[in-house]
Amino acid sequence: MPASKSSMAAPESLIGQTIGGQYTIQRFLGQGSKAQVFLASHRTLHRNIVLHLLSVPWADDAGAWAKFEEQARTLRSFEHANIAALIDFGRDAGRIFVVTELVEGHLLSDYVHQAGRITLEAFVPIAAQILKGVGATHARGLVHRDLKPSNVVLVEEQGRV
Repeated sequence: MPASKSSMAAPESLIGQTIGGQYTIQRFLGQGSKAQVFLASHRTLHRNIVLHLLSVPWADDAGAWAKFEEQARTLRSFEHANIAALIDFGRDAGRIFVVTELVEGHLLSDYVHQAGRITLEAFVPIAAQILKGVGATHARGLVHRDLKPSNVVLVEEQGRV
């Protein structure tokens, strides 16, 4: 039976569960159109990561899984300072999961909401960093497919966002 958004488990019921044999869910971070997102810890490395439990209609489709696996392997070999690294992916109890590095910072959506209107001077460095990341992915033939302010993390470096 294909996974769907309506069949996703209540996030609270997943706290404490281990996915993929090594990622223990600690806390619910949010939900998008295709995934529930959790803070989790790697059981043996004792490192916090972000765990995405995907809700996709092709979860049981072998051909679609093979294409996803190929794309995930390509992305896993991709490293860029402006893109959260893909650490792992897999299937567990009929669920597809993706593990990414935890990037500490503030969401662009929260920043805009709190700041209200952002000046061009404040936005240009943010836009430049976003474009560097997107440009690097496109140069490798990859497309983000879900670029939005709630998926952009602002990290302060040398006193600047």
